[in-house]
Amino acid sequence: MATSIADIEQASLTQLANTHIDDVLVLLDDGLERLPSYRELYLRWERQQWKTQDLDFTQDKLDYERLEVEYSEEMREQTRKTNASFWIGEHQVTVDLLPFVIAAPDTEQKLFLTTQVVDEARHMVFFDDYYTKVVGVEGKDLHTRIFDEKPHVYRAYDDIFFGTLARISDDMRKDPENYELLVRGVTVYHIVIEGFLALTGQRFNLDYSKKQGLFPGFRAGFTAIMRDESRHITFGTKFLYDAIHSNPKWVGVITDQLVQTLPLSMTLLEDSDPTMFGYTQDEINDFALRSLDKRLRVIGVPNPLG
Repeated sequence: MATSIADIEQASLTQLANTHIDDVLVLLDDGLERLPSYRELYLRWERQQWKTQDLDFTQDKLDYERLEVEYSEEMREQTRKTNASFWIGEHQVTVDLLPFVIAAPDTEQKLFLTTQVVDEARHMVFFDDYYTKVVGVEGKDLHTRIFDEKPHVYRAYDDIFFGTLARISDDMRKDPENYELLVRGVTVYHIVIEGFLALTGQRFNLDYSKKQGLFPGFRAGFTAIMRDESRHITFGTKFLYDAIHSNPKWVGVITDQLVQTLPLSMTLLEDSDPTMFGYTQDEINDFALRSLDKRLRVIGVPNPLG
Protein backbone atom coordinates (compact mmCIF):
# COMPACT_ATOMS: atom_id res chain seq x y z
CA MET A 1 0.00 0.00 0.00
CA ALA A 2 1.27 3.47 -0.93
CA THR A 3 0.46 6.37 1.37
CA SER A 4 2.96 9.23 0.97
CA ILE A 5 3.12 11.35 -2.18
CA ALA A 6 6.52 9.83 -3.03
CA ASP A 7 5.13 6.31 -2.47
CA ILE A 8 2.13 6.97 -4.72
CA GLU A 9 4.30 8.44 -7.46
CA GLN A 10 6.46 5.32 -7.55
CA ALA A 11 3.84 2.70 -6.67
CA SER A 12 3.59 -0.44 -8.77
CA LEU A 13 0.27 -1.71 -10.08
CA THR A 14 0.14 -4.24 -7.24
CA GLN A 15 0.66 -1.50 -4.67
CA LEU A 16 -1.93 0.73 -6.33
CA ALA A 17 -4.50 -2.08 -6.16
CA ASN A 18 -4.12 -2.02 -2.37
CA THR A 19 -4.07 1.77 -2.04
CA HIS A 20 -7.30 3.60 -1.28
CA ILE A 21 -8.27 6.09 -3.96
CA ASP A 22 -8.41 8.93 -1.41
CA ASP A 23 -4.67 8.49 -0.84
CA VAL A 24 -4.08 8.89 -4.58
CA LEU A 25 -6.22 12.03 -4.61
CA VAL A 26 -3.65 13.62 -2.27
CA LEU A 27 -1.60 14.13 -5.46
CA LEU A 28 -4.30 16.48 -6.72
CA ASP A 29 -4.51 18.50 -3.54
CA ASP A 30 -0.72 18.72 -3.37
CA GLY A 31 -0.72 20.20 -6.87
CA LEU A 32 -3.11 22.91 -5.69
CA GLU A 33 -0.76 24.00 -2.92
CA ARG A 34 1.95 24.86 -5.43
CA LEU A 35 1.07 24.60 -9.06
CA PRO A 36 3.93 22.72 -10.76
CA SER A 37 5.47 23.86 -14.02
CA TYR A 38 4.51 22.15 -17.27
CA ARG A 39 7.97 20.54 -17.32
CA GLU A 40 7.46 19.20 -13.80
CA LEU A 41 4.18 17.64 -14.92
CA TYR A 42 5.99 16.04 -17.85
CA LEU A 43 8.61 14.60 -15.47
CA ARG A 44 5.85 13.16 -13.29
CA TRP A 45 4.61 11.37 -16.39
CA GLU A 46 8.06 9.83 -16.88
CA ARG A 47 8.11 8.63 -13.27
CA GLN A 48 4.57 7.24 -13.23
CA GLN A 49 4.59 4.82 -16.15
CA TRP A 50 2.59 1.56 -16.11
CA LYS A 51 1.62 -1.13 -18.60
CA THR A 52 -1.82 -2.51 -19.30
CA GLN A 53 -0.20 -5.83 -20.23
CA ASP A 54 1.06 -6.24 -16.64
CA LEU A 55 -2.47 -6.50 -15.24
CA ASP A 56 -3.85 -9.88 -14.16
CA PHE A 57 -7.62 -10.20 -14.58
CA THR A 58 -7.92 -13.81 -13.38
CA GLN A 59 -9.71 -12.96 -10.12
CA ASP A 60 -11.71 -10.24 -11.85
CA LYS A 61 -13.22 -12.84 -14.17
CA LEU A 62 -14.29 -14.94 -11.18
CA ASP A 63 -15.73 -11.87 -9.42
CA TYR A 64 -17.62 -10.85 -12.55
CA GLU A 65 -19.17 -14.31 -13.02
CA ARG A 66 -20.26 -14.43 -9.36
CA LEU A 67 -21.76 -10.95 -9.37
CA GLU A 68 -23.66 -11.62 -12.60
CA VAL A 69 -25.62 -14.08 -10.45
CA GLU A 70 -25.71 -12.15 -7.16
CA TYR A 71 -26.36 -8.61 -8.40
CA SER A 72 -29.86 -7.45 -9.18
CA GLU A 73 -30.67 -6.55 -12.78
CA GLU A 74 -30.54 -2.86 -11.80
CA MET A 75 -27.07 -3.20 -10.26
CA ARG A 76 -25.77 -5.06 -13.31
CA GLU A 77 -27.13 -2.41 -15.67
CA GLN A 78 -25.74 0.48 -13.65
CA THR A 79 -22.32 -1.17 -13.49
CA ARG A 80 -22.40 -1.70 -17.24
CA LYS A 81 -23.51 1.89 -17.79
CA THR A 82 -20.65 3.24 -15.67
CA ASN A 83 -17.96 1.15 -17.36
CA ALA A 84 -19.31 1.81 -20.86
CA SER A 85 -19.34 5.54 -20.19
CA PHE A 86 -15.72 5.53 -19.08
CA TRP A 87 -14.60 3.37 -22.02
CA ILE A 88 -16.30 5.44 -24.70
CA GLY A 89 -15.22 8.60 -22.90
CA GLU A 90 -11.57 7.51 -23.08
CA HIS A 91 -11.96 6.92 -26.80
CA GLN A 92 -13.54 10.29 -27.42
CA VAL A 93 -11.07 12.34 -25.38
CA THR A 94 -8.12 10.60 -27.08
CA VAL A 95 -9.42 11.85 -30.42
CA ASP A 96 -10.55 15.26 -29.24
CA LEU A 97 -7.30 16.08 -27.44
CA LEU A 98 -5.22 16.13 -30.62
CA PRO A 99 -6.17 19.70 -31.67
CA PHE A 100 -5.28 20.88 -28.14
CA VAL A 101 -1.66 19.90 -28.73
CA ILE A 102 -1.50 21.96 -31.91
CA ALA A 103 -3.35 24.93 -30.41
CA ALA A 104 -1.26 25.21 -27.23
CA PRO A 105 0.93 28.31 -27.72
CA ASP A 106 3.74 27.22 -25.39
CA THR A 107 6.12 24.37 -26.27
CA GLU A 108 6.16 23.09 -22.68
CA GLN A 109 2.36 22.89 -22.81
CA LYS A 110 2.56 20.93 -26.05
CA LEU A 111 5.10 18.62 -24.43
CA PHE A 112 2.75 17.75 -21.60
CA LEU A 113 -0.38 17.48 -23.73
CA THR A 114 1.40 14.97 -25.96
CA THR A 115 1.89 12.74 -22.90
CA GLN A 116 -1.80 13.06 -22.14
CA VAL A 117 -2.72 11.75 -25.59
CA VAL A 118 -0.60 8.67 -24.81
CA ASP A 119 -2.29 8.32 -21.41
CA GLU A 120 -5.79 8.45 -22.87
CA ALA A 121 -4.90 5.83 -25.48
CA ARG A 122 -3.55 3.57 -22.73
CA HIS A 123 -6.77 4.04 -20.74
CA MET A 124 -8.78 2.98 -23.79
CA VAL A 125 -6.66 -0.19 -24.10
CA PHE A 126 -7.11 -0.88 -20.38
CA PHE A 127 -10.90 -0.94 -20.76
CA ASP A 128 -10.63 -3.04 -23.91
CA ASP A 129 -8.58 -5.63 -22.01
CA TYR A 130 -11.10 -5.65 -19.17
CA TYR A 131 -14.06 -6.04 -21.53
CA THR A 132 -12.47 -8.83 -23.56
CA LYS A 133 -10.86 -10.77 -20.69
CA VAL A 134 -13.48 -10.27 -17.98
CA VAL A 135 -16.81 -9.31 -19.54
CA GLY A 136 -16.20 -11.46 -22.62
CA VAL A 137 -17.16 -9.05 -25.41
CA GLU A 138 -16.35 -10.38 -28.88
CA GLY A 139 -16.46 -7.47 -31.32
CA LYS A 140 -14.19 -7.96 -34.33
CA ASP A 141 -12.01 -4.92 -33.56
CA LEU A 142 -11.45 -2.22 -30.95
CA HIS A 143 -13.76 0.32 -32.58
CA THR A 144 -16.61 -2.19 -32.83
CA ARG A 145 -16.17 -3.36 -29.25
CA ILE A 146 -16.23 0.21 -27.93
CA PHE A 147 -19.24 1.41 -29.85
CA ASP A 148 -21.24 -1.75 -29.24
CA GLU A 149 -21.42 -0.41 -25.68
CA LYS A 150 -22.62 3.06 -26.67
CA PRO A 151 -26.34 2.31 -26.07
CA HIS A 152 -25.51 1.77 -22.38
CA VAL A 153 -23.86 5.12 -21.56
CA TYR A 154 -25.41 7.69 -19.25
CA ARG A 155 -27.99 10.15 -20.53
CA ALA A 156 -26.49 13.53 -21.55
CA TYR A 157 -23.27 11.74 -22.54
CA ASP A 158 -23.73 12.54 -26.21
CA ASP A 159 -24.36 16.20 -25.43
CA ILE A 160 -21.15 16.60 -23.42
CA PHE A 161 -18.68 14.31 -25.21
CA PHE A 162 -19.98 14.16 -28.77
CA GLY A 163 -21.54 17.62 -28.59
CA THR A 164 -19.77 20.28 -26.53
CA LEU A 165 -16.27 18.78 -26.39
CA ALA A 166 -16.24 17.49 -29.97
CA ARG A 167 -17.52 20.80 -31.31
CA ILE A 168 -14.88 22.88 -29.49
CA SER A 169 -12.15 20.45 -30.53
CA ASP A 170 -13.19 20.59 -34.19
CA ASP A 171 -13.35 24.40 -34.11
CA MET A 172 -9.85 24.38 -32.59
CA ARG A 173 -8.62 22.11 -35.38
CA LYS A 174 -9.89 24.60 -37.96
CA ASP A 175 -8.61 27.67 -36.07
CA PRO A 176 -5.67 26.66 -33.84
CA GLU A 177 -4.60 30.28 -33.28
CA ASN A 178 -7.90 31.07 -31.53
CA TYR A 179 -6.81 31.10 -27.88
CA GLU A 180 -10.37 31.49 -26.61
CA LEU A 181 -11.23 28.07 -28.03
CA LEU A 182 -8.33 26.54 -26.12
CA VAL A 183 -9.45 28.22 -22.89
CA ARG A 184 -12.97 26.89 -23.42
CA GLY A 185 -11.66 23.45 -24.35
CA VAL A 186 -9.49 23.12 -21.25
CA THR A 187 -12.42 24.29 -19.10
CA VAL A 188 -14.69 21.58 -20.53
CA TYR A 189 -12.12 18.80 -20.78
CA HIS A 190 -9.76 19.15 -17.83
CA ILE A 191 -11.98 20.89 -15.30
CA VAL A 192 -15.51 19.60 -15.99
CA ILE A 193 -15.04 16.20 -17.65
CA GLU A 194 -11.91 15.06 -15.79
CA GLY A 195 -11.97 17.13 -12.61
CA PHE A 196 -15.73 17.02 -11.94
CA LEU A 197 -17.36 14.05 -13.69
CA ALA A 198 -14.66 11.40 -14.12
CA LEU A 199 -12.99 12.11 -10.78
CA THR A 200 -16.29 11.58 -8.97
CA GLY A 201 -17.14 8.37 -10.79
CA GLN A 202 -13.66 6.97 -10.25
CA ARG A 203 -13.61 7.83 -6.56
CA PHE A 204 -16.84 6.01 -5.69
CA ASN A 205 -16.23 3.11 -8.09
CA LEU A 206 -12.83 2.43 -6.55
CA ASP A 207 -14.01 3.02 -2.99
CA TYR A 208 -16.73 0.40 -3.45
CA SER A 209 -14.53 -2.23 -5.10
CA LYS A 210 -11.81 -1.74 -2.45
CA LYS A 211 -14.26 -2.11 0.44
CA GLN A 212 -15.80 -5.22 -1.16
CA GLY A 213 -12.43 -6.74 -2.13
CA LEU A 214 -13.53 -6.98 -5.77
CA PHE A 215 -11.77 -6.80 -9.14
CA PRO A 216 -8.10 -6.47 -8.11
CA GLY A 217 -6.87 -6.19 -11.70
CA PHE A 218 -9.42 -3.55 -12.61
CA ARG A 219 -8.75 -1.72 -9.34
CA ALA A 220 -5.02 -1.60 -10.03
CA GLY A 221 -5.46 -0.25 -13.55
CA PHE A 222 -8.25 2.19 -12.68
CA THR A 223 -6.20 3.57 -9.77
CA ALA A 224 -3.26 4.03 -12.15
CA ILE A 225 -5.65 5.90 -14.47
CA MET A 226 -6.60 8.17 -11.58
CA ARG A 227 -2.93 8.84 -10.92
CA ASP A 228 -2.53 9.78 -14.60
CA GLU A 229 -5.55 12.05 -14.45
CA SER A 230 -4.24 13.85 -11.38
CA ARG A 231 -1.55 15.21 -13.74
CA HIS A 232 -4.14 16.12 -16.39
CA ILE A 233 -6.39 17.99 -13.96
CA THR A 234 -3.40 19.82 -12.47
CA PHE A 235 -2.37 20.84 -15.99
CA GLY A 236 -5.83 22.25 -16.67
CA THR A 237 -5.83 24.14 -13.36
CA LYS A 238 -2.42 25.65 -14.06
CA PHE A 239 -3.25 26.49 -17.67
CA LEU A 240 -6.39 28.43 -16.72
CA TYR A 241 -4.60 30.08 -13.77
CA ASP A 242 -1.85 31.23 -16.13
CA ALA A 243 -4.40 32.43 -18.69
CA ILE A 244 -6.23 34.59 -16.15
CA HIS A 245 -3.03 36.01 -14.72
CA SER A 246 -1.89 36.99 -18.19
CA ASN A 247 -5.25 38.62 -18.98
CA PRO A 248 -8.21 38.88 -16.56
CA LYS A 249 -10.67 38.84 -19.47
CA TRP A 250 -10.47 35.04 -19.49
CA VAL A 251 -12.40 34.93 -16.20
CA GLY A 252 -15.56 35.78 -18.13
CA VAL A 253 -14.88 33.19 -20.83
CA ILE A 254 -14.21 30.40 -18.32
CA THR A 255 -17.28 31.36 -16.29
CA ASP A 256 -19.44 31.43 -19.42
CA GLN A 257 -18.27 27.95 -20.44
CA LEU A 258 -18.88 26.59 -16.95
CA VAL A 259 -22.40 28.05 -16.93
CA GLN A 260 -23.07 26.30 -20.25
CA THR A 261 -21.57 22.94 -19.29
CA LEU A 262 -22.09 22.34 -15.58
CA PRO A 263 -25.92 22.06 -15.46
CA LEU A 264 -25.81 19.31 -18.07
CA SER A 265 -22.98 17.64 -16.15
CA MET A 266 -25.08 17.62 -12.99
CA THR A 267 -27.82 15.70 -14.81
CA LEU A 268 -25.20 13.11 -15.79
CA LEU A 269 -24.03 12.77 -12.18
CA GLU A 270 -27.60 12.17 -11.07
CA ASP A 271 -28.38 9.59 -13.75
CA SER A 272 -27.88 6.67 -11.37
CA ASP A 273 -29.00 5.20 -8.08
CA PRO A 274 -25.95 5.11 -5.78
CA THR A 275 -28.02 3.70 -2.90
CA MET A 276 -27.69 0.26 -4.51
CA PHE A 277 -23.98 0.42 -3.71
CA GLY A 278 -24.27 2.01 -0.27
CA TYR A 279 -23.93 5.71 -1.13
CA THR A 280 -26.35 8.61 -1.28
CA GLN A 281 -26.83 11.10 -4.11
CA ASP A 282 -25.91 13.86 -1.67
CA GLU A 283 -22.53 12.18 -1.05
CA ILE A 284 -21.87 12.00 -4.79
CA ASN A 285 -22.89 15.60 -5.43
CA ASP A 286 -21.00 16.93 -2.41
CA PHE A 287 -17.76 15.25 -3.46
CA ALA A 288 -18.11 16.51 -7.04
CA LEU A 289 -18.87 20.08 -6.00
CA ARG A 290 -16.07 20.21 -3.43
CA SER A 291 -13.60 18.90 -6.03
CA LEU A 292 -14.72 21.51 -8.52
CA ASP A 293 -14.64 24.31 -5.96
CA LYS A 294 -11.04 23.51 -4.95
CA ARG A 295 -9.81 23.98 -8.50
CA LEU A 296 -11.90 27.03 -9.32
CA ARG A 297 -10.67 28.83 -6.21
CA VAL A 298 -7.06 28.25 -7.26
CA ILE A 299 -7.78 29.31 -10.85
CA GLY A 300 -9.53 32.43 -9.60
CA VAL A 301 -13.08 32.09 -10.98
CA PRO A 302 -16.37 31.82 -9.09
CA ASN A 303 -18.19 28.50 -8.91
CA PRO A 304 -21.46 28.95 -10.83
CA LEU A 305 -23.01 26.16 -8.78
CA GLY A 306 -22.39 28.04 -5.54
